[in-house]
Amino acid sequence: MAEVLPKLGRDIALEVKILKYEMVDNAPDASGLAKGLEALKARVSLAKSGQHVEYLLQVRRDGSTWTLRRRFQQVSLMHESLRRHVASLPELPAKSVVRQFSSDYLESRKNALAAYLLAERRDVLNAAAAQDFFGLLEREPSLQMRSRCDPFLAAEVQEVTFGITSFVTDPSRGLLLLGASDCNWVSKLDTKITNIKLPWEPSAPELPSSQMTLWKELAPGSQSYQVQFCCRFGPALSSVALVKGDGACALCGLSDGSVGVQKLSAPGGVSRGATLPLLKHTAAVSALAVDEKERWLFSASKDNAVKVYDLVRQMVQCETHAPTPVTTMLFDEAQRRLFTGLQSGVIIVWDTSILPLKVMCSIPDTTQALSRITGMDYEAGSGTLFSSGKDMLGVWKLKSASSGSWGRSVGSISAQNVCTGVAWAASSRELLVSLATGAIVAFALADGTAGPSYSWQAHEDEITHMQWDDAQRCLITASKDKKLRIWHFFAPGRPEPSPIATAVISTAPSLLPARRGAASQMEGVPVRQTPTVSPPSATPSYSYPASHGPVTVPVAAPVAAPGCQGDDSEDDLTGWDR
Repeated sequence: MAEVLPKLGRDIALEVKILKYEMVDNAPDASGLAKGLEALKARVSLAKSGQHVEYLLQVRRDGSTWTLRRRFQQVSLMHESLRRHVASLPELPAKSVVRQFSSDYLESRKNALAAYLLAERRDVLNAAAAQDFFGLLEREPSLQMRSRCDPFLAAEVQEVTFGITSFVTDPSRGLLLLGASDCNWVSKLDTKITNIKLPWEPSAPELPSSQMTLWKELAPGSQSYQVQFCCRFGPALSSVALVKGDGACALCGLSDGSVGVQKLSAPGGVSRGATLPLLKHTAAVSALAVDEKERWLFSASKDNAVKVYDLVRQMVQCETHAPTPVTTMLFDEAQRRLFTGLQSGVIIVWDTSILPLKVMCSIPDTTQALSRITGMDYEAGSGTLFSSGKDMLGVWKLKSASSGSWGRSVGSISAQNVCTGVAWAASSRELLVSLATGAIVAFALADGTAGPSYSWQAHEDEITHMQWDDAQRCLITASKDKKLRIWHFFAPGRPEPSPIATAVISTAPSLLPARRGAASQMEGVPVRQTPTVSPPSATPSYSYPASHGPVTVPVAAPVAAPGCQGDDSEDDLTGWDR
């Protein structure tokens, strides 16, 4: 049996108890009207001055004991900071608008805070906000330094136009396929308005709202990437897929029901993406998956349809329907199983060994309404399926027999924050969960139990997709903040990063034309543009690619109206009176 690697984070054990509470009056000496105002401020909890209550905390760790004085306001600030990082927290005692100083009230408040203090939560004690609250950073400066049990940000790829919604990697060839879409509703509305054809324009503008970009690693192991090509689309983009081998191509699901395609051998530069023939859904495509052996593409749509498309023959092989729209898909090529997570919170497992697709089982087998499935991961060796819902994590065991197949619940974890994805780290037996706040939480699974053990803020915005590589012990995350990040975890034989080491950053040039005058920028006339790349930071941490090279942006010539030469600009009126 393979050795289980250490969990993320440090093991910190604290004993905390509230000894007593004290009334503190820090109001300045005053008289007359000023004294009355100070008395009023003492009763308002929002006021920073005046009479208030301080709690005396006793903290013990490794034989050392110290005391701290903390106000309820400091507890509330720690609570708000932790809410973004962890999956769930107990309820904090309500903060009163008017300060109360009766002995019964203060005693009950003390008991409520004693029950709330999170001194036994490993994930909380690994957070800087809690370490500062309990005085650990002052007593143990080593906690401020990087540990081998902390994830290290090794590389970052930045999209400059849209938020990243999906990605696929091919480590053997050093390829990275990114799907990005406009995630800002103000910008999307602006694009729709700009694309409206005005009466004096020969044709409607066609500003894209999404793009599929292929990146290639400059050198094996360098983790520095360069753009190979970019395909722009008018509809929004939900997911991407990469087909390897003969006829290798990049695919993306679009909101108009079609699937965009671009060959990996396509020339570099920017182009308008084509779509697969004879494949069209009646609603937006929500998920894609590829069977490399059979050269099949599985596409799911919000119209409940699941289609199997033959990439060689370029035709639909079969079509089936799920009870509710599919939100995410996962394909296991070894066992030829297709997992589809539904809007209703149910996971349907399909047998793809024969066509048409056959339902193996539904998980869970219930009619109870559940939160929609946002992510899945599957460990084929043990037959364990991990799922993330809007507010719930599930662990399932899949069993098969001659009589049929079924799924049995092993456990579930509730979450207060919205969970957007899940990944299983088998080597350390940790379940990694991404949150809509941009944080990632690690749950340690041991002896049939699961508990939060570590969390960190991985992105500034919602994490849309993540992927775990157990062989390399690295996690790849993408977010609406236009960044894809590669996190390295502790692995035997891997050298530890130096204390000053930071990420290698690869940045794409801006690929969108200016909105002003966009009506005349359609396809047909090649324009050479020099990419705009931000200069490197003054710190030695940022490493940019040597050169992106010039980017060819195709723009179309306007359609000439009858009786006009070229376009309908004022230049055509030159010499009209001669």
